[in-house]
Amino acid sequence: MVGWLKEISTQKQAFALPKKEMKDLRKFTSLIGIIVGIGFIVSLPAIADTTYVSGHITSDASWTKVNSPYVVEENVYVDSLVTLRIEHGVEVRLDSMKRIEIKGTLNAIGNETDSIIIGALDTTKRWSQLWFKDASAGSLSYCKIEYAGNSAIYDDSASLLVIEYNTITNSFGVAGGICSAGSATITGNIITNNSGFTGGIFTSGSAIIRENIITENSAVTFFSCGGDGGGIWNSGSSIISGNIIEGNSAALEGGGIWSSGSPTITGNTIRGNSASYWDGGGIYSKNGSPIISGNIIEGNSAGNGGGILSCGFSTITGNTIKGNSGYGGGGIYSYGSSIITGNTIIDNFVVYSGGGIRSYGGSSIITGNTISGNSADAGGAIYVCDSFSVIKYNTITDTTASAICVHSDSALIDSNNLYATGYAVWNSSESDIYAYHNYWGTSSNDTIDMKIWDFYDDSIKGIVHYEPFLTEPLEFGVEERRFFADAQNDRLEASPNPFIQSTIIKYKVSDVEAYHCVFLQIYDLSGRLVKTLVNENKKAGCYTVNWDGKDNADNKVVTGIYFYRMEVGNFKATKKLTIIR
Repeated sequence: MVGWLKEISTQKQAFALPKKEMKDLRKFTSLIGIIVGIGFIVSLPAIADTTYVSGHITSDASWTKVNSPYVVEENVYVDSLVTLRIEHGVEVRLDSMKRIEIKGTLNAIGNETDSIIIGALDTTKRWSQLWFKDASAGSLSYCKIEYAGNSAIYDDSASLLVIEYNTITNSFGVAGGICSAGSATITGNIITNNSGFTGGIFTSGSAIIRENIITENSAVTFFSCGGDGGGIWNSGSSIISGNIIEGNSAALEGGGIWSSGSPTITGNTIRGNSASYWDGGGIYSKNGSPIISGNIIEGNSAGNGGGILSCGFSTITGNTIKGNSGYGGGGIYSYGSSIITGNTIIDNFVVYSGGGIRSYGGSSIITGNTISGNSADAGGAIYVCDSFSVIKYNTITDTTASAICVHSDSALIDSNNLYATGYAVWNSSESDIYAYHNYWGTSSNDTIDMKIWDFYDDSIKGIVHYEPFLTEPLEFGVEERRFFADAQNDRLEASPNPFIQSTIIKYKVSDVEAYHCVFLQIYDLSGRLVKTLVNENKKAGCYTVNWDGKDNADNKVVTGIYFYRMEVGNFKATKKLTIIR
């Protein structure tokens, strides 16, 4: 027992996590000996014509269907510069806490009708993992991987790892399914019923996580360790796109996705996930700058941020955020300075404040959204507290209580359609609010006065200044909505990307921002400014600028991931750029 715990501890050191996370992992691994004994009481698999394997593989080898099943009695090591191939139809059974460790290459390629099975010799005694060491490589396709006890697939910064069309289930570990510190491509897998510190996938690198079904996984806690990211945990710059992330749970934060990095989260269906104790039922973003776009985020629940909770700088654009619930911020809880634009935010519910959006402690920009049918005790559509928010070009309808409630600090409420059945704007702050150019559902000053709660209702509160106002609703047609929803794609784009020598960045300045100063800058992964490409006033129109891969000191930058960021007026956008030398 002591031997494999020591091996697991060595794996965690190789994974190179920060000291605090290492302490948590050591606590976690000390419990695995207890957990691995918990399994399902089933009969042992029938073993006939069995091939027993163990030790080092020092030259290229194949595990064939004719010699299947293979039983791993002791750890198997695929040495550097060696390839192990596993044919379709092969069954691999590993004894208790045994692993296959890859320093060379492992290619396990099944097919749709004849998959590879990798599992426990005795399902009451979990095996350990497929451990891809630093600089290793591999491809896993059409495999059924089950009953692992220390993360089914453990990627310790493999140079090239493709994980596609597999079923990964009933496994346990740092992440029950996949734990990756590298740049693995994870595509088309079914990852279900796994549990651990993180339920489905743990990634601290730049993985591509695309078109997977990630369901019914759970992130659990052990002695104050773990419990975040029921479906996915990310601290890097991963691309998370086109996945179905459904029915996952986190004991603490991020029922669907937990992120502390700068991932791109786009085109996913994130539904029915829960953060049972804390925050971020669908997505929890901590101190990063993710781009969250084009997702369906529906029916998730949490303490705060039923749909999304963002702590930091997030760009949240073009999503449908529907039917989420919590105590505050049913659709979105922004604890920082998010850009929230072009979303449809409907039928979300909270007990206290911010049925649609709760903005707290930052300077959020809330533009071009449709916010309808949300409910809360205060701020059925939007609740602003200890922050200055810009609320512009939104259509707000059918809210309970006050539509927009400003609890403290202030807000600019400009050019919105406000169809509130009760109070449209409730000023609970001592600061004045400027609410110009809005349509209030009426052209009558007396009626508008009745839709506002401010100084004239409580003399210690600030005034809501609403003149001039509009007498007809603003028309946000197809083109306007496309402008908001596709702002990231249509207004800022680099090609080629990735690039070797240079890339051309196209950007657009709208009529609203004409003659404002445009900033277009390059940053590295640490947030350090690398290059300023544009810093000047521009007319409305489309422009291009070339980046030659050099910094402000005219030095060539190294291979890696960078971000190009545009700011003009109220518009801000950040996108990822890769250079290869």
